Amino acid sequence: RRARARAPGLAVAFLVMAVVGCAPVETRAPISPPPPESPAAAAPALAAPRSGMVKTAVIRTERGTIRFVLLDKIAPRHVENFVALTNKGYYQNLLFHRVLPGVLIQGGDPKGDGTGGPGYAVKAEFSDYPHTAGTVGMARTDDPDSAGSQFFIARKDMPNWNGTYTVFGQVYEGLDVVNAVAAGEHLLDVRIVEVERAKLPQDILR
Repeated sequence: RRARARAPGLAVAFLVMAVVGCAPVETRAPISPPPPESPAAAAPALAAPRSGMVKTAVIRTERGTIRFVLLDKIAPRHVENFVALTNKGYYQNLLFHRVLPGVLIQGGDPKGDGTGGPGYAVKAEFSDYPHTAGTVGMARTDDPDSAGSQFFIARKDMPNWNGTYTVFGQVYEGLDVVNAVAAGEHLLDVRIVEVERAKLPQDILR
């Protein structure tokens, strides 16, 4: 079994291990048999943003608003899937079912217990994009190609996760909200919004 990302210090490590392992896995066990990929995930057809614009996601929570850039160049299937689910209202009023202080917040499960998903999987799109505070990635099981709808947002740099989870976004506004979210609170809704490229931090764009 591949080792998961570990937080420094025994106290943090014990906390993470106590909550279904220490990495942002989607369920407790791999899906068997793996569900088929969705049409959107299998053949990305993400409409290009208008010239000079970048697609972003706006998450409204009980603590405030989180905004992140969608990194469609490094994870086109996952961005396409996230946009498709968002436009259907899939994420409306879902729980942040997994919250690890100082580590991550995780949501996107319609069941609210970490075992749910959209009924299909998306093939992994690993990259060298680093897991830093505000990185948005897809949760999965031990099967790299098992991501569906659950996603996590890192609360701090997690270099041990680099290359093991698909990164598809990066928070540019609302990291204080990410750090304030508590277990059992709700992700109220998500919208896709185009923002002028010049108004975004250039170091997070790819």
